[in-house]
Formats: sequence, structure tokens, C-alpha cells
Amino acid sequence: MGKIFIIAEVGLNHNGDFETAKDLIQAASDAGVDACKFQVYWSIVNMKKYNFTKRQWTALFTFCEKFGVEWFCTPFDIEAVRWLDKMGMKRWKIPSNKIVIDNEYILKEVVRAKNREYTVISTGISNDVKIKELIRLFGNKPYTLLHCVSKYPTLYKDLNLNRIAYLRAMFKCPIGFSDHSVSIIAPLEAAMQFGASMIEKHITLDRKMPGPDHCASLIPKEFEKMVTFIRKYEKHI
Repeated sequence: MGKIFIIAEVGLNHNGDFETAKDLIQAASDAGVDACKFQVYWSIVNMKKYNFTKRQWTALFTFCEKFGVEWFCTPFDIEAVRWLDKMGMKRWKIPSNKIVIDNEYILKEVVRAKNREYTVISTGISNDVKIKELIRLFGNKPYTLLHCVSKYPTLYKDLNLNRIAYLRAMFKCPIGFSDHSVSIIAPLEAAMQFGASMIEKHITLDRKMPGPDHCASLIPKEFEKMVTFIRKYEKHI
């Protein structure tokens, strides 16, 4: 196994505040992540409070690059796909969300993205038939499937980490883990015992902040501890 790719899922945890987004990027960089991931909405009216202007997004992406942290996004509409492609985004995320995976127009627009080099596909709400369908669409270029449980937060007893091994045996491809628990050990277990090659975890400044994902996130000091554990494990394999 090579280096485990660790993603700090900023997602919506900036709550639409530009300075909070910068603070989350800074915290993720300090923790030693490989990438920060965001969610971009243009046409979903009730989600616009979580979006930024294109100028602000560009500044945030530049801020990531300043720290040597890769940035990438989940686009939730066609306009977002087209703009992110113009921005040169190479890694794309397909979420466990029906807004995207049940919309053939968004999916095909991502397939056509000129700069797409890698696709990360979350499997939280997808059965094997749907996963095969997504692989048929995006499998012309490298991809990773992410095991996840779409509960926020997910209890440790419900993580079902054995599914990582199942997905690898079934689909013969790299498998990662998108963790919605507040455990710092579960991602290490996913890597050590089940061979997860990619870890995605939400980061927040405070789990008590308003918003849908803060309760399923790690605060910066916890995130840094998780990354440290994983990197120490890598040195012994």
C-alpha cells in the first residue's frame, strides 16, 4: 500500500463565512492533510447561504495552494461542473446524494469535464447496481470508491468497516473510507485492518456550531491526532 490520501471535508462547515473557510483550510493544512474538499452550489436556492462568489471560491482555492494542499469539490449542478472545469479541477467527487447521482445531466457533464483526471465516488446510498452504473460512467479514468454510512453522525457500531473488503472484492479497485463518526480511531482501523487507501473526514472549528455536518466532524486538534496516527501507521507497513 502507498501513502494514504487524507481529505479534510470542509463541506458546508464554513457556514457561508469566508474567514471561517480560511480558518478551516489553515487547520487542515496544519493537521497534515493531502486535500481539502468543498461543496459548490449555484442553482439550489435553499443552499445558497452556504455558497461563495466565484471570486471568493478562487481565493479559497489559491489559499489551499499556498499551503501545498490540493483542493477539489463536489458540484451539485451543471453550472458548478462547468465552472470547476474551467478552474482546472482535476479530482472530482461524486457524493452520496440523490441530487447528483440521480441526475444524468450532472453526471454526464462531469464525465465530459476536460480537466477531470480522477474521480472519487461515495457509495453511502448506492447499491451494487448503482455502483456499477457509476463505474461505467467514470471508469475510463482512475477512480476510488468510498465506503460510507450516510448517517450524521454515524455511531461506531454502525460503521460496517467490513464493507471495505467487500467493495474491493466486488469491484477490484481502490477503496477508501468517508467517515461520518466522531471517532479518530475508525479511520486508522479502516486503513490498518481493511486496507482503505483514502480517508475523508469532516473538519469543523466547533461541533456546536449550527449546520448539518458539524455534529459529524472532528475539531482541529482531533483531526491532527487522527492524521498523526495514520502517518505513524504508514511508517510501519
